[in-house]
Amino acid sequence: MSQAQDSRNILFPEPLMFEDVAVSFSNGEWQSLTYAQRHLYKDVMLENYGNMASLGFPLPKPPLISQLEQGAEPCTEDTQDWEFPSCSYPGE
Repeated sequence: MSQAQDSRNILFPEPLMFEDVAVSFSNGEWQSLTYAQRHLYKDVMLENYGNMASLGFPLPKPPLISQLEQGAEPCTEDTQDWEFPSCSYPGE
């Protein structure tokens, strides 16, 4: 085990997941955000994922990241099947 891997095991005894550092919103919460807040959210989620990947954490790319990279927004009627964030919709 390399020194970097050993230090990660000390700092994070359990595997760190993207969901551990990500923020999710309900559909209603997402709709109440301003354009600037939505843009900031996208930037922060992409940066969080990039930071984790650069540290060597073995994590698959979440569907959220793929969609954000393509310019899509979470929590819209077209994204009900996203695994993360867990959007809630009326009648569910």
